[in-house]
Amino acid sequence: MPDPSVARPAPARRGGWIPWAFVGGFGVVVAANAALVAFALSSWTGITAEGVFRQQAGFNATLAQARAQAGLGWTLAVRYEETGAREGRLLVEAADAGGRALAGATVAAAFRRPTADGLDFPAALAPRGSGAYAADIAFPLPGQWDVELTVTRGADTYRTLRRLHVPG
Repeated sequence: MPDPSVARPAPARRGGWIPWAFVGGFGVVVAANAALVAFALSSWTGITAEGVFRQQAGFNATLAQARAQAGLGWTLAVRYEETGAREGRLLVEAADAGGRALAGATVAAAFRRPTADGLDFPAALAPRGSGAYAADIAFPLPGQWDVELTVTRGADTYRTLRRLHVPG
C-alpha cells in the first residue's frame, strides 16, 4: 500500500489551450465588427432624420403643388444623348394638355449624384423652338445621376425627376 505521507506529482494539465481558443474566437468577432463599424462610419450617411423631418414638414404644400401640376396636363419627353466621355446633350420636349408645343417656358435642370454629396450642379436649358429645350452637360463622374427638371411658364410650374446613366 502506498504511503499517504509521500507527495505525489500533480497530473499533467491537458486542455490548457481551450480558454485561449475562446479568447481567439472572440478576438476574431471583435476585429470583424470593428472593421464593419469603420466602413460604416466612412461611407455615405444616407437619409438623415433631419432631412426626413424637413420633407414631412412641407408635405401639405407638396400635395397642393402635385394637384396643381396634374391640373396643367403638361408632358415632358426627356432624352440624353452621349456626345463624349462624361459629356452629353439633355433634350426636353414639352407639350401642354392639348399636345401643343409648350413655347415660352423656362427649363432648368438640377443634377444630383444619388450616392455622393458635393457633386450637384445646375444647368439651364436653352429653347430650340417648337417646345424643345436643350443643354450640353459635362458630368464630373460617370454613373447614375438624378436630374430634377423644372419647367416654368408664367405662374405655372411643372417638376419631374428622371435618372440618367452617364457612361465613363
